[in-house]
Amino acid sequence: MASTKRNILVVGATGKQGSALVHHLLVAPSSDSSSQNGLVTAQPQNLHVWALTRSSSSPTAVSLLDDAKKSDAADKISLIEGNLEDPSRIREVFETVAAAEGGLWGVFVAIAFPGLGVEDEREKDQGIMLADLALEFKVEAFIYSSALQPVPGNDDTVEFSRLSKLAVENHCKKLGKEGLSWILLQPGFFMENFDGLIGALGVTVFREGLGKDTTLCLIASEDIGRVAAGVFANHEPYVHRILGLTSGAVTMQEICDSYKRVAGKPIPSIPGFLGRLLLSMNSSTRVILQDVEKHHAARRDGLFPEFEQELELARSVCEMQTFEEWTRRRRAESKAQPAGWNKLSVLSFLTGRS
Repeated sequence: MASTKRNILVVGATGKQGSALVHHLLVAPSSDSSSQNGLVTAQPQNLHVWALTRSSSSPTAVSLLDDAKKSDAADKISLIEGNLEDPSRIREVFETVAAAEGGLWGVFVAIAFPGLGVEDEREKDQGIMLADLALEFKVEAFIYSSALQPVPGNDDTVEFSRLSKLAVENHCKKLGKEGLSWILLQPGFFMENFDGLIGALGVTVFREGLGKDTTLCLIASEDIGRVAAGVFANHEPYVHRILGLTSGAVTMQEICDSYKRVAGKPIPSIPGFLGRLLLSMNSSTRVILQDVEKHHAARRDGLFPEFEQELELARSVCEMQTFEEWTRRRRAESKAQPAGWNKLSVLSFLTGRS
């Protein structure tokens, strides 16, 4: 009798998206704080998580094990070391997981953002390599976390990371004709980018640089993991589909109003003239704002007819937090986001380089 065990390899397991996925795969909804407000994620049965990390002794890797132990799920996770810049080692990782009872069933991929203004082929090359291996090892559910594109199917952008992600998406679609069961997640703008010191800069830069009516599609990184876990629980309806991940499109004023309702005070920011100065100095940030404007205009003008379908597909998996709900949870937890979590820094905002 064939084993029903499902081994899931999480690439980027110590990042925000990957660690959220591991959490939602291993923590029972009844004991998961995220089950509040109806944010419950279904879980695949009889699973084992293989968390890919460059160092199994790193604090973030160890925290995955600690989280699993607290949930009585220590036997459902293994740390496995590997560096995406070493293709031969990544092949060994696939071979190791494939040799386990049940074989390699699912793969989740979230590749680290290279940084503002960084023209780097590695993100594209690594994504393509992982998709190729998934096809070769007959993975049944390959989830690639990409990003919302300014205009669907359009590579007319100078933001290098978006070009890399688009190239990986197109490669997945090509491999789909050969048997790859790909599923694409396209997250919107991370709510965490408005948190902490960098968030104060971001709030001002976006408030000064975007039109007052321009809407920004927001998503909490935790919800990316929640959606991915739900897809793994019932992947067949989502094979060869794109899921648009956002809790809604909101203006910067609506973001500021939401924060004030929760905190009772204005959202942290810097003086407007400094935001305008940063924009004048930083071409990479201007490109990001231009992409937001393009996406808003495409939705407004009906140039993105499939977008609502992609959003509904994601919502069929689970609910996602609004910015107001996320802010309330963040304040209740009283845990500050580590500076530079998305490879951003004050210097990167000033120079446009990471």
